[in-house]
Amino acid sequence: MDEKDRDLLIRAYKAEKDHLIGNRIHAVCMVKINGLKISEVASLCYCDSRTVSNWVRRFDEEGLAGLKDRPRSGRPPRVALRKIRRIIAVEDGITTPRMLKNAIREKHGVEYHVTNVRKIMRRLGMSAKTSQAVHTGRAEMEEIREWQRGTKRRIAYLKSRGVCHRGR
Repeated sequence: MDEKDRDLLIRAYKAEKDHLIGNRIHAVCMVKINGLKISEVASLCYCDSRTVSNWVRRFDEEGLAGLKDRPRSGRPPRVALRKIRRIIAVEDGITTPRMLKNAIREKHGVEYHVTNVRKIMRRLGMSAKTSQAVHTGRAEMEEIREWQRGTKRRIAYLKSRGVCHRGR
């Protein structure tokens, strides 16, 4: 490896924002610059040696572009990312996944789960400013009291059978 390629790899590693691609560049650096074996690099990176071998081969064939993520198979999104970007640009003040979820439902009639909306926001470079409640469908007070009465009856039954001890 000549000095120009070496400097290119080091600069690319320092400038890379995506940690996954940075790990690939670092692995290629260890093989190409430091002269480590692929199996040694694989054990240092906690991945399979075939994976590191693929990274090195892709770098040799395509350069740095070969280390970038490639499109993966899977179900296409129900609403294209460009349409979601447009919603965010037009609607002012969308900061939470729930707000974006509601806007997508109003504009396109598609119902997303809040978790999927968070993933979409991350993919678009956004971050949620507020966290979402874990329990969104809280039970009514009467349902809670009924559950408590049932639990007390079950505990009393278990105590009468000698299964449940006091203080435990």
